[in-house]
Amino acid sequence: MRRFKNILLVVQGLKAEAAVLNRAVALASAHNAKITIVDVVKRVPEDFPAREVGLSSAKLQELLIRTRQEELQSLLDSAEPLEIRPSVQVLVGTDFLEIVRAVLRDSYDLVIKGAEGPMGHRGQLFGSIDMHLMRKCPCPVWIIKPGQRRRFARILAAVDLEPLDESAKLNNNIVQLALSIAQQEGSEMHVAHAWSLFGENLLRGWRADADIAKVVRQTRSFYKQELDNLLCQFDFDNVTLRTHLLKGPPEEVLPKLANRENIELVVMGTVARVGVSGFLIGNTAEKVLSQIYSSVLTLKPPGFVTPVRLTD
Repeated sequence: MRRFKNILLVVQGLKAEAAVLNRAVALASAHNAKITIVDVVKRVPEDFPAREVGLSSAKLQELLIRTRQEELQSLLDSAEPLEIRPSVQVLVGTDFLEIVRAVLRDSYDLVIKGAEGPMGHRGQLFGSIDMHLMRKCPCPVWIIKPGQRRRFARILAAVDLEPLDESAKLNNNIVQLALSIAQQEGSEMHVAHAWSLFGENLLRGWRADADIAKVVRQTRSFYKQELDNLLCQFDFDNVTLRTHLLKGPPEEVLPKLANRENIELVVMGTVARVGVSGFLIGNTAEKVLSQIYSSVLTLKPPGFVTPVRLTD
C-alpha cells in the first residue's frame, strides 16, 4: 500500500468521531506513520468586550485553545485502546484555511475527516469544510461517512480516460491507491469510466441510425482499450476486480453505480484543471460528490498548487 508518513486527522466534535479515530490510528500504525489530531477554534475578535467578562481577548483565546485541547485529550483517553498515541494540536482561524496551512507547514501527506452531513440518503453528505478541503488541500483527502465500519467491502476507483497527460497520471494514482486499500482490507474493487459520443444527439439528425450505432460501438471500443491499457499496469492478484464502462454523464451514471453496487468507498480525482487559480474542482466532480453517500478519498493531479498561502 502507498506509504503514508504523516497523517492529519481533523476532529470536529467528540461522540461521532470514534470510528474515524480508530480507522485513522490503525492506518497510521500499519504505515508506521505519525498522526496528529487537529481542530480549529475561531479567532476572538479584537473588539471583544473584555471588561464585561473580566478577560482580555488574548486570555479568552488562550482559554478556548486550552479547553479544546483538554476535550481532544479526553477523547483519546475515552477511546478503545489505541495502537499508537496521536499528538494533539488546536489551530486558530478559519477551519479549512488553517487545515490546509497545517498541511503546507508540516508536510502532511493524508488528511482524514468525518463527513459533516447526515448519514443516509437525505441531504448532502459532504459539508462546506469537506468541499473546501477536497478543492484546495494539496494532499489526498479522505472523508469518512458516519457509521462507516472499519473494513470497506467494496471500493470504486472512478477514472477519466480522456487523452490528457494530467488525467493519465491521476488515473494511475487513483487505481494504485484504491488497489492498495482493497488489498489491505480484502475489498472487492470496481473501476469505472463514464463515456459518451460527443454530439450524438445532433448527429442523429444528420446520419442514419446504423451509422451512429457503428460510431458508438467504435467509441466504446476505444475507451475499453484505454481502460485495459490502464489496468494492465497493475497486479490484481487476490483482489476481485470488476470494471464498468458507463455510457452517459458521469454525474448521473457514477452515483447510480455506487448505489447499485453498494460501494462503501469512492476513490476519485477532484481537480479539473491545473494552474488556473481558483478553478480547483471540476463541475462534473462536484455534481458527482453531491450525489454520493459513501466515504470518498479524493486526489489531486501531479503539479497541483493550492491557492491557500501560509500567510494572508
